[in-house]
Amino acid sequence: CMMYYVFFFFKQKTAYEMLRSLVGSEMCIRDRLQTVSPQLVSICKNQHGTRAVQKLIEVVTDQTLVDIIINSLSQSVVELVTDNNGNHVIQKCLLVLTPFNKQFIYDAIIKHCVEIATHKHGCCVIQRCLDYANKKQKEDLTNVIVENTLELVQDQYGNYVTQY
Repeated sequence: CMMYYVFFFFKQKTAYEMLRSLVGSEMCIRDRLQTVSPQLVSICKNQHGTRAVQKLIEVVTDQTLVDIIINSLSQSVVELVTDNNGNHVIQKCLLVLTPFNKQFIYDAIIKHCVEIATHKHGCCVIQRCLDYANKKQKEDLTNVIVENTLELVQDQYGNYVTQY
Protein backbone atom coordinates (compact mmCIF):
# COMPACT_ATOMS: atom_id res chain seq x y z
CA CYS A 1 0.00 0.00 0.00
CA MET A 2 2.85 2.41 0.84
CA MET A 3 4.45 1.65 -2.51
CA TYR A 4 1.45 2.97 -4.39
CA TYR A 5 1.36 6.02 -2.15
CA VAL A 6 4.92 6.95 -3.15
CA PHE A 7 4.29 6.12 -6.79
CA PHE A 8 1.12 8.24 -6.86
CA PHE A 9 2.92 11.14 -5.21
CA PHE A 10 5.74 11.16 -7.74
CA LYS A 11 3.59 10.48 -10.80
CA GLN A 12 1.44 13.56 -10.20
CA LYS A 13 4.09 15.84 -11.68
CA THR A 14 6.81 15.43 -14.26
CA ALA A 15 10.42 15.51 -13.09
CA TYR A 16 10.78 19.00 -14.56
CA GLU A 17 7.71 20.26 -12.69
CA MET A 18 8.97 18.66 -9.47
CA LEU A 19 12.37 20.27 -9.90
CA ARG A 20 10.80 23.71 -10.38
CA SER A 21 8.60 23.38 -7.29
CA LEU A 22 11.10 21.51 -5.13
CA VAL A 23 12.03 24.44 -2.90
CA GLY A 24 8.45 24.87 -1.70
CA SER A 25 7.83 21.18 -1.31
CA GLU A 26 11.07 19.82 0.19
CA MET A 27 9.44 19.57 3.60
CA CYS A 28 6.56 17.61 2.08
CA ILE A 29 8.96 15.30 0.22
CA ARG A 30 11.05 14.83 3.37
CA ASP A 31 7.96 13.90 5.42
CA ARG A 32 6.74 11.41 2.82
CA LEU A 33 10.20 10.00 2.24
CA GLN A 34 10.74 9.45 5.97
CA THR A 35 7.39 7.67 6.13
CA VAL A 36 8.20 5.24 3.31
CA SER A 37 11.96 4.89 3.86
CA PRO A 38 11.60 1.52 5.65
CA GLN A 39 9.89 0.18 2.51
CA LEU A 40 12.15 1.93 -0.02
CA VAL A 41 14.05 -1.24 -0.99
CA SER A 42 10.77 -3.05 -1.70
CA ILE A 43 9.56 -0.07 -3.71
CA CYS A 44 12.80 -0.12 -5.74
CA LYS A 45 12.18 -3.77 -6.62
CA ASN A 46 8.70 -3.07 -8.02
CA GLN A 47 8.43 -2.35 -11.75
CA HIS A 48 6.49 0.87 -11.12
CA GLY A 49 8.17 1.80 -7.86
CA THR A 50 11.63 1.67 -9.42
CA ARG A 51 10.67 4.45 -11.81
CA ALA A 52 9.28 6.60 -9.01
CA VAL A 53 12.45 6.19 -6.93
CA GLN A 54 14.65 6.96 -9.95
CA LYS A 55 12.71 10.21 -10.51
CA LEU A 56 13.10 11.03 -6.84
CA ILE A 57 16.88 10.54 -7.04
CA GLU A 58 17.00 12.78 -10.12
CA VAL A 59 15.21 15.72 -8.52
CA VAL A 60 16.34 15.65 -4.89
CA THR A 61 19.00 18.25 -4.16
CA ASP A 62 18.68 18.67 -0.40
CA GLN A 63 21.44 16.68 1.35
CA THR A 64 19.06 15.65 4.15
CA LEU A 65 16.84 13.94 1.58
CA VAL A 66 19.82 12.35 -0.16
CA ASP A 67 20.96 11.01 3.22
CA ILE A 68 17.54 9.43 3.84
CA ILE A 69 17.76 7.67 0.47
CA ILE A 70 21.34 6.52 1.09
CA ASN A 71 20.50 5.23 4.58
CA SER A 72 17.51 3.34 3.18
CA LEU A 73 19.47 1.69 0.38
CA SER A 74 22.94 1.21 1.87
CA GLN A 75 22.30 -2.14 3.58
CA SER A 76 20.65 -3.62 0.46
CA VAL A 77 23.01 -2.76 -2.38
CA VAL A 78 23.72 -6.39 -3.34
CA GLU A 79 20.00 -7.24 -3.18
CA LEU A 80 19.15 -4.28 -5.41
CA VAL A 81 22.03 -4.77 -7.86
CA THR A 82 20.91 -8.36 -8.49
CA ASP A 83 17.24 -7.44 -8.87
CA ASN A 84 15.63 -6.91 -12.28
CA ASN A 85 14.15 -3.55 -11.22
CA GLY A 86 16.35 -2.56 -8.29
CA ASN A 87 19.54 -2.45 -10.34
CA HIS A 88 18.15 0.55 -12.24
CA VAL A 89 17.89 2.52 -8.98
CA ILE A 90 21.54 1.78 -8.18
CA GLN A 91 22.54 2.80 -11.71
CA LYS A 92 20.60 6.07 -11.30
CA CYS A 93 22.48 6.72 -8.05
CA LEU A 94 25.77 6.15 -9.88
CA LEU A 95 24.75 8.59 -12.59
CA VAL A 96 23.32 11.37 -10.41
CA LEU A 97 24.89 11.32 -6.95
CA THR A 98 28.19 12.95 -6.03
CA PRO A 99 31.24 10.68 -5.62
CA PHE A 100 30.94 11.04 -1.84
CA ASN A 101 27.23 10.20 -1.80
CA LYS A 102 27.59 7.12 -3.99
CA GLN A 103 30.55 5.68 -2.07
CA PHE A 104 28.20 3.27 -0.25
CA ILE A 105 27.65 1.52 -3.61
CA TYR A 106 31.38 1.15 -4.28
CA ASP A 107 31.97 -0.16 -0.76
CA ALA A 108 29.34 -2.88 -1.20
CA ILE A 109 30.44 -3.82 -4.70
CA ILE A 110 34.09 -4.06 -3.72
CA LYS A 111 33.13 -6.26 -0.75
CA HIS A 112 30.94 -8.55 -2.91
CA CYS A 113 32.70 -8.16 -6.25
CA VAL A 114 32.64 -11.77 -7.44
CA GLU A 115 29.02 -12.34 -6.40
CA ILE A 116 27.91 -9.20 -8.23
CA ALA A 117 30.18 -9.54 -11.28
CA THR A 118 28.93 -13.07 -11.94
CA HIS A 119 25.29 -12.00 -11.93
CA LYS A 120 23.31 -11.06 -15.06
CA HIS A 121 22.39 -7.59 -13.77
CA GLY A 122 25.38 -7.19 -11.48
CA CYS A 123 27.92 -7.28 -14.31
CA CYS A 124 26.14 -4.33 -15.95
CA VAL A 125 26.13 -2.37 -12.70
CA ILE A 126 29.86 -2.93 -12.25
CA GLN A 127 30.44 -1.60 -15.75
CA ARG A 128 28.45 1.54 -14.84
CA CYS A 129 30.51 1.82 -11.65
CA LEU A 130 33.63 1.99 -13.76
CA ASP A 131 32.01 4.58 -16.04
CA TYR A 132 30.93 6.92 -13.24
CA ALA A 133 33.76 6.45 -10.73
CA ASN A 134 36.20 9.08 -9.63
CA LYS A 135 39.90 8.15 -9.82
CA LYS A 136 40.06 6.51 -6.35
CA GLN A 137 36.81 4.58 -6.77
CA LYS A 138 37.90 3.28 -10.19
CA GLU A 139 41.31 2.29 -8.85
CA ASP A 140 39.85 0.42 -5.86
CA LEU A 141 37.26 -1.40 -7.98
CA THR A 142 39.77 -2.26 -10.70
CA ASN A 143 42.16 -3.72 -8.12
CA VAL A 144 39.44 -6.05 -6.81
CA ILE A 145 38.50 -7.10 -10.34
CA VAL A 146 42.16 -7.83 -11.15
CA GLU A 147 42.54 -9.85 -7.92
CA ASN A 148 39.58 -12.01 -8.98
CA THR A 149 40.28 -12.17 -12.72
CA LEU A 150 40.88 -15.93 -12.89
CA GLU A 151 37.47 -16.66 -11.36
CA LEU A 152 35.69 -13.93 -13.32
CA VAL A 153 36.95 -14.92 -16.78
CA GLN A 154 35.51 -18.39 -16.29
CA ASP A 155 31.99 -17.03 -15.75
CA GLN A 156 29.62 -15.95 -18.53
CA TYR A 157 28.90 -12.59 -16.84
CA GLY A 158 32.15 -12.09 -14.96
CA ASN A 159 33.98 -12.35 -18.27
CA TYR A 160 32.19 -9.18 -19.46
CA VAL A 161 33.48 -7.32 -16.40
CA THR A 162 37.09 -8.33 -17.04
CA GLN A 163 36.83 -7.31 -20.71
CA TYR A 164 35.36 -3.93 -19.87
